[in-house]
Amino acid sequence: MADSEPQAGISRRGVLKGIGGAVAAATAGVGFAQSATADAGESVALQYFHEDWQTITDDLGRVGSLGFDAIWIQQPAESMLDWSDQGGRNEPPLGYQPVDYRNFDSSFGTEAELQTLIDTAHDNDVEVIVDTVLNHMANASADAFPQFEREHFHNQGGIEQWAYSFDSGDSRCFENGETGGTPKDPDRIECDPSIIENSALLGLRDLDQDQAYVREQLKNYVDKIASLGADGHRFDGAKHMPESFFANYANQWAADNGMFRVGEVYSGNREYLRGYANTGPGMYVFDFALYYTMQGVFDGGDMSRLEGAGLIATDPGKSMPFVENHDVAAPSQYELAHAFMLSSEGYPMLYNLFADNLLANDNIMNAVWVKKNLAGGQTIWRHTDEDLAVFEREGNLLTGLNNGDSDRTVTVETSWTEQELRDYAGNAENVTTAGDGSVEITVPADGWVFYAETGQGEPTDGIGREVPQITLRVEAPTAEDESVYFTGSTSSLTNWGGGVEGTENDGVWEVTIDDPGRFEWKTRRGPAGGSGDVWEDGENHDHTTLEPTHQGWEDGFGGSASPPTAEFSVTPSEPTVGEQITFDASASSDPDGDIQSYQWEFTGDETDSATGEEVTRTFDAPGTYEVALTVADGSESTADASTTTQVVVESAEESDPTTTTDEPEQTTTTTESDSTTTDDDQETTPSGSGDGPGFTTVTALTGLAGAGLAAARRGDDEE
Repeated sequence: MADSEPQAGISRRGVLKGIGGAVAAATAGVGFAQSATADAGESVALQYFHEDWQTITDDLGRVGSLGFDAIWIQQPAESMLDWSDQGGRNEPPLGYQPVDYRNFDSSFGTEAELQTLIDTAHDNDVEVIVDTVLNHMANASADAFPQFEREHFHNQGGIEQWAYSFDSGDSRCFENGETGGTPKDPDRIECDPSIIENSALLGLRDLDQDQAYVREQLKNYVDKIASLGADGHRFDGAKHMPESFFANYANQWAADNGMFRVGEVYSGNREYLRGYANTGPGMYVFDFALYYTMQGVFDGGDMSRLEGAGLIATDPGKSMPFVENHDVAAPSQYELAHAFMLSSEGYPMLYNLFADNLLANDNIMNAVWVKKNLAGGQTIWRHTDEDLAVFEREGNLLTGLNNGDSDRTVTVETSWTEQELRDYAGNAENVTTAGDGSVEITVPADGWVFYAETGQGEPTDGIGREVPQITLRVEAPTAEDESVYFTGSTSSLTNWGGGVEGTENDGVWEVTIDDPGRFEWKTRRGPAGGSGDVWEDGENHDHTTLEPTHQGWEDGFGGSASPPTAEFSVTPSEPTVGEQITFDASASSDPDGDIQSYQWEFTGDETDSATGEEVTRTFDAPGTYEVALTVADGSESTADASTTTQVVVESAEESDPTTTTDEPEQTTTTTESDSTTTDDDQETTPSGSGDGPGFTTVTALTGLAGAGLAAARRGDDEE
């Protein structure tokens, strides 16, 4: 829904949710730049408004055959207005004055008819984006809403025009009303963000999303939309809700349901758009910054302004460009604007007040085919002046746009050498690039060309072309009954949701999907047959890295725990009565690097214990003593291991006076669980015995008597 802000200067369907094919999403908080020479073929969506569910359902075969990957339909919940309240086809648009989020029987049709629409769309490889109104209810008294009371709304009046734009001379834009002080908007874009976010838009009741009850109702609403099988949300009036609401709640709700999401952020300021686009992985915004530029350019304006314009220039993977929608009009050079949008980066949304007028427009449908089959790769601007703009989608497509009243011929650089190129718009003859990559092209007056390599099919037969597949593969640790899930910025990877469960072979997990072109991805870990709960640590992977090294799990899990190795030395090796003996366990180790504690037990005439990596003892009488070391690694699943040795303490008189402390130390080392030793003086503790989960026991035994004591420690049933 528009506000009154003034304008500023696996199948085809399976690749849509995250961004629609080759224009895959950016990661949270980071702008996205297209990689060089991506595969050709990107997705397109259609805003299908002003019809009931049955009429749209009946047209979905045509929509799918023309190559559209998704449709955006109006808000389905019960609304204050119906067809009889309209003074024209879009006066006002329906669906933006909800009354009851729980009731999906509306002017457009019943909930059952909506379900049929969604199912039919899917049968035609088309996904469904549902307009989702979270900001407000209808323009009515508070008692009109069965879910809410007056206390659930902001009740501070409407939004005045001055609040939208920062004015350094307006005291209302500053804290304490002091011009030159601290601005209410640190970015100096809006005069008073609080009014914009907490006041009634066009008289509509503004919900207070800070209240837990309100959020609960909103979450139930988005969950209901997802439960019908819808594939995405278009968040209406996003700028009238704080960025924090999307970062902390709405984005996560959508992600949990595997839903695509795009926000209506009605602003021509690119940084303002980026603020909402960066509220979470998978969040897109309509590119109003580009729209306002196109409004001026495609009305006989300066074509050079297109270079670097809009969110597509900085964050194409978060941009949904559009030429017009139900709130704003198209520029006068309507088809030329579409030729630009449909050959540029971004995930375009097409609209016409009458869908048939758009779908029957051969020139625009040709451009849709070009987007679906030829567009891909980073944008390289080759030439711009007042009337002419030429840019290349690196290695895939060369677009020329001329809004002047005479043909223009220009020589430009390209990525091709000695390559014949065809104009798939059908407006110019074939050309061949020179050895240095240069080529001369002619762009007709008020027209365009789409040059690409020859032999890529005819615009009428390329919609259903086979989509290549890719396999993501990673070696990652899991516990028993757990799986690795692959998630990412495309619908085939659940659009940063719980992920697609991989298959495992010798610890390597993989999943095969239709190639969405540019995308980013990561793994999650979770119960087998479910969805991923724990994120992979580190940075996101992208379409250029299909078999990366796993970066570990955020919870530190290292896999099915391996038992530690307990090892200690005894110094001196032949101790005497009264001599201090050092027991050093520093040689102990753990494959997971996770030793947590060292527990010692000394058994002879009496039992004594100690803790620490190194301990000392003095024995007052000669004899053979048992020394046990237990090493805990913090895991609940590691088995015990043990080893044996003898520590014999002699009387001073019996000690060999020639013995020196330079002799090798006594050392004991664990063996693998359930292994067998060949030393007659050693025994191995069976797996699962010992002092409990995560412990490894090393025992220095006192001869044959010690062996009996060790068995006693393992339990009478094992003795």
